[in-house]
Amino acid sequence: MPLKTYPEDPDAWSETTSPLEGYWQTEFCSRCGVRLSTKRVEGDYSVESYLEEPRFSNVCKFSLYDGREFNATLQNSRLNFYLSIDSCFSDIGHAIVLFDKWGKAARWYFSCPNDAGFHEFSIPLGLGTGWSEDTGFDWRFLKSIRFVISGPGYGVQGSVWIDKIYFQYYELVRPELTIDSVPQGKAFTINGTSSLTPDTFGLDPNVEYTVSIDPINFDHWENDSKNPVRTISLAEGEKKTITAYYVEVPPPPPGKGTILCYAYLNAEQVSVDVTVDGMGPYATPFRIDVDPGNYTLVAAYRGKTQSQAVYVEEGEIKQVVFYFKKSLISWIPLAVVLTSCALLTFGLIYHVRKR
Repeated sequence: MPLKTYPEDPDAWSETTSPLEGYWQTEFCSRCGVRLSTKRVEGDYSVESYLEEPRFSNVCKFSLYDGREFNATLQNSRLNFYLSIDSCFSDIGHAIVLFDKWGKAARWYFSCPNDAGFHEFSIPLGLGTGWSEDTGFDWRFLKSIRFVISGPGYGVQGSVWIDKIYFQYYELVRPELTIDSVPQGKAFTINGTSSLTPDTFGLDPNVEYTVSIDPINFDHWENDSKNPVRTISLAEGEKKTITAYYVEVPPPPPGKGTILCYAYLNAEQVSVDVTVDGMGPYATPFRIDVDPGNYTLVAAYRGKTQSQAVYVEEGEIKQVVFYFKKSLISWIPLAVVLTSCALLTFGLIYHVRKR
């Protein structure tokens, strides 16, 4: 999975107090502010939040504009930044407060050495990653990041520097499946969605999909499977083409039409006896050339019969398919049933005699 950052340049939000996606500001203080500082880890500047009057804490905030919010439900989302604090601040008891677009908050408490050096932080984001969240906090729309750097008591006056602040996440690359056939234009379904070959689908990785292609004249898949129904699962980023091959059907002889007949038990092709206007029986699959006209086909399979009436024109290839379903009842051979009944009867007689 490729690693992505927001913004694309991880240092962009600390090179100016008003970057493209949002803006920096201070809070709760009339004699404090944010400015650029040449004290930095990377690039030309960092963002400095300064106090010019004694306060309990140094508070600054970066807010994203409407429509620029970050979706922290993306895979492995994190908040990354470098932080440096003056020695007048405590080294513990600091907080990062995230706000969603509706003002709900999530809090993360942390410590930082107050040695005036930069220290790197990478904090996981999302539900269940250790944040203290307001009820209803929405990780899909992170709007603001507030830094609260606490002092040991009232009266601290100093600066906090933030550099290279950005979000990171892994972008999921969906696998792609192309379903093709020779010849093309065959109907198929993939997990119930219908289309014609060739077509390409973006799938979820490591999820099993069922592909069912037109069984008429189907011969085999590229993996030599003879079943027109197959399952497939692809890994993230994988691209694969599966191809169904069909048997060419020659045209009918002059003055004739052709009946092609197939039978399936669920998705599996089976041999079934079929009569055509009383002629036969013919075992599926079969081809029969006939004079133009009306015909009735009757198929018999495991005690079940089906019939279909068709009209065949001169020069036409008419395809007839019979579909049978497997019985949900497991039939027990009659001999087994009779033997079981005899043993049960003998057992009852023996039990009565013993009494």
